[in-house]
This record gives sequence, C-alpha cells and structure tokens, in this order.
Amino acid sequence: MVADVKRTIANLDTSAATLSEDLRALQRNWFFRKYFKEKARGK
Repeated sequence: MVADVKRTIANLDTSAATLSEDLRALQRNWFFRKYFKEKARGK
C-alpha cells in the first residue's frame, strides 16, 4: 500500500512538471498567443 502511494505521488510530480512545460509551450504558440495576452491583461 505504501509503495502504491509513493508511486502515485511520483507520477503526479512527473505529470505536473510535464503539464507545466506544455502550458509554457502553448503560451508561445501563435494560435493561442492572443488568448493568453488577453487573459494576462484581465488580471
């Protein structure tokens, strides 16, 4: 049981890092750039 929890946490850490990387790439993409600029202005 403990090994499963540790493995799950490790997988979550890896997934979070990958998601963060993907979101940074999306922000630089020409197709989504306008969306992120408008969202940043709205803050």
